[in-house]
Order: sequence, then C-alpha cells, then structure tokens
Amino acid sequence: MAPASCSLPCVEGCVCDSGYLLYNDGCVPSSQCGCWHNGKHYPVGAEFWTDDTCSSKCTCPSRGSKVTCSNAACPADHYCGVQNGEPGCYRETYGICRVHNDPHYNTFDRETHHFMGKCTYTLAKVCTNSSSLPYFNVEAKNEHRGYSAVSYVQKVLVEVYGQHIEIVKATPNRVLINKIWSTLPVTTAGGSITVSRSGRYVILETDFRLRVSYDTDHSVEVKVPTTYFNRTCGMCGNFNNRREDDYMMPDGQQAKNSNELGNSWRVKDDDPSCDVIVPPKPCPADQENLYRTDRFCGMITKRPGPFGVCHSVINPESIFESCVYDLCALNGNEQLLCNALATYADACQEAGVTLPQWRNATFCLAVRGPYVVIDTSIGIQVKFDGDQQLFVHADESFKGQLCGLCGTYTDNQLDDFLRPDRVLEQDSNNFGNSWRVKDDNWM
Repeated sequence: MAPASCSLPCVEGCVCDSGYLLYNDGCVPSSQCGCWHNGKHYPVGAEFWTDDTCSSKCTCPSRGSKVTCSNAACPADHYCGVQNGEPGCYRETYGICRVHNDPHYNTFDRETHHFMGKCTYTLAKVCTNSSSLPYFNVEAKNEHRGYSAVSYVQKVLVEVYGQHIEIVKATPNRVLINKIWSTLPVTTAGGSITVSRSGRYVILETDFRLRVSYDTDHSVEVKVPTTYFNRTCGMCGNFNNRREDDYMMPDGQQAKNSNELGNSWRVKDDDPSCDVIVPPKPCPADQENLYRTDRFCGMITKRPGPFGVCHSVINPESIFESCVYDLCALNGNEQLLCNALATYADACQEAGVTLPQWRNATFCLAVRGPYVVIDTSIGIQVKFDGDQQLFVHADESFKGQLCGLCGTYTDNQLDDFLRPDRVLEQDSNNFGNSWRVKDDNWM
C-alpha cells in the first residue's frame, strides 16, 4: 500500500528488507557496506593498489569512511602487474627460452623454430620503451662444425647496464667484458652483473633477475622475469603467452616460416662467411620412424623411462621433435642424440626434478667441463681431459684392496711402489714398467 502522502498510482518495484542495502543488483547486509573510492565500492577491510606501479596502497577501515592510503611496494619475490583490470602484486615467475643443438629455438611462449643460420642473431631484447625497466640485449653467433647443413652456437653476447659481455665456445673459465678477458667468477657494473660457472654452464645473472646460461658448446638458456612480459622481441619471441605470434619480425609483421624469421633477426657482424642457410632435405619416412623409437629420441618421451618422472613438469614434445629433426639432418649422429637428452635433463634438473642415471660407460659419456667422466655404481669414478690429466676416485670401501700405479690405498705411502708380484720396487721407472699392459689386451 502506498503512503498516504503519495498521490501517484502504485507500481511494481524491488526494495531491500530492513537492515539491507542495494549493492551490485543485490541486497547485502548494511554492515558489509564499506568505502567508495573513485566511483568504486570496497568492502570493510579491503586493501587495494591505486595504480599500476604499486607505489600506493589503500584500505577501507570502516563502514562509510574514507579510504586511508600509504606508500608501499611489492615484496622482493613479487612484481606489480595488472590482471582483470586490477593492479596488484603477483608472485614472480619467468619466461624461459632455450636454444640447443643445431640450433633449435624454444621460445618463451613454447613455440619451436628450427633455424640453421650461421650468422649473429638477436635471441631476446627489450623492445617496448619503459624507463622503469633496465634494457638488455642477448645475441648468439653461430658457426658450422663440419656440416654445412647445420650450425651451432659459437658465442653468446649480452649487452646490459652498458657492459658488453661475451661467453665463448670451449672457454668455460673466463669471459670477455668490453673486449677484455676476465677469469670467473667475476662481477661488473658495480655488482649488478655476476658471471660464474656452475657445472657445464657459464651463467650471467643481473640484479633484476635476467639469467643467461651457455654450456660453451651448443646449449643456451635465456631466463627473463615476468616484469618483461610482452616487452621482448627476437628469436625467443615476445613473451605474452601466445604461441601464434612468435613469428614476429623486427618490422612487426609475422614471418611465413622459421627461416624467414631467423634471417629477419640477423645482426650485422664482421664475419665474411656469414650467409643465408638452406634448410636440410626432408627425412625419409622409414628413417624418421626409426629415430622416433625408444632406441633413439623416443627415450625422451618413453614412459616408463629414464625421463618419465619429468613429463608432468617439463613437456618433452618440443625437444623430442627437435631431436628427430637433428638425427634426420645428420643421419643418426649419436652426439646429437646425447645433446638432446642432456638438454631435456638440464631443464628437468633446473625445475627440481631428480632423474635416474641415464648415461653409462658406453652411451653418452658425461663431459663435465673439460673432462670425460665415467661414473660407476660401485664407488669408482674416472675423469680424463683427453690430453694429460687423469683422475681416479675410489670410495673408502676399496681401502687396502687396490694396486697399480695409483698405489695400494692403505694410507701408508711406504707400500705405494708395490709391483704385481707383491715386491716393493725402489725405482720409479722399474715400478711403472712392472704395471705395463700389452696394448692388444684392450682390443
């Protein structure tokens, strides 16, 4: 019934019950009504950022009050971003681009390019103007190694903070900084850049969490924090979670194929032999099917298999397809197979996945730095640099059970010149000759 003071006819309508108020087309308890800021409602206790720099944070303290704001910043392991139109602090993640073998480019957005150019190419650089983000540029110079159909990374060049740093093939203990050799580990740019060695890799890291790794052979990884989301370009792509636009050339157009893309990102250098590469011929079907089996590249995707525990963490498909491509190009070259397996193993290890032993004395011998390494399950390890250094490491369980030029392992130097006939020899040459093994015993 209309109030007595109302002279108009009654009409149908919607009114909230007592104690409730209309909010977003619904009735809510009046106690839940909070604050209004710039035409937007925030419930009591809500916290929000005022802009996309996350420099000012506001709170609604009580019903109907004004918001209170103060200076703030995101935690160290978070970045300021905008999701669903709302600025906020989000946990830092990374885009990872991998370049491996002859070479294959797995972009930040998980697209794969097979491109065999032997010039210098832009892998990743900052392409969107932003005064708040440090500029960086990562390039790779490729070379032929006996086969004109394929190429490999010869060196990686990084420009950041005004420093020009080169990580060079087969040089795991030093780098060029502004054309001057420096022994690792080394820091530069006032401590903002560090370069060190970890396992097979030389690793460059910056204070804004850019990380560039090169094994000084064929494998490169560029790791970029999410603050550079949709701000990069190059062979590694633009890091926007969209695979379909990872063929973007410097002019903003999409390339027709990986070869056109690669040639578009070529950087002029002083190498007179640099030229446009012709892709290898298609692989015969029977050969390709063979290389997809568990005897070859299928080891990567085999389940159960040595890499099966990693499949749910790192998708093996792109490295598997690249492996097949390599073996087709070079007729089943075992070293390329080992490189592909090692690339996937490295990615798994970085993601925190522990793999079972997949190398052995007759398959994919481990090369660690300058050494070939043979590991055994009985506590013996042999390391050889292929030239003049040989190391034999024995577990303590072998104490007193060994003989040969390395001694008896009894913690007593006096019996280290024991000949095979258990007689102590005083002369080093006679001792050495006593342990001579006929060469044909190894055939």
